[in-house]
Amino acid sequence: MTRRLTDMKGMDLELQQKLASIKITTIDQLLAKAGSPAQRSALARQLGVTTGQLADCVNRAGLMRLRGVNADVALLLEECGVDSLKDLQHRKAANLQANLKAANEQKRLTRQSPSLDQVQDWINEASSIAG
Repeated sequence: MTRRLTDMKGMDLELQQKLASIKITTIDQLLAKAGSPAQRSALARQLGVTTGQLADCVNRAGLMRLRGVNADVALLLEECGVDSLKDLQHRKAANLQANLKAANEQKRLTRQSPSLDQVQDWINEASSIAG
């Protein structure tokens, strides 16, 4: 399934338009063009944005690569301090799942909180992707 950048919540509209102007309209395209720090720096210069702005989008896009993680779940993970796949791979599933449940009860970002099995699957998948 191709996920479009327009599906990402919290993405700056101006940045989205700048990316579209250079034919980057999907999460996979963004990750391919900005996967490394050097690529992010070059792309940020090309777009006239800060590397921090671009890195936030790339990190959220990376989280959305995980099975079962949509834009809302990516925001929920960020609410709990998980900003990237590298960050996720070092989390303990039980602690993270409890934090996700508490944050979701407070902010209502998703219909239901992820299960412990889902969180463990995300951690395993993040470890295999981020290496």
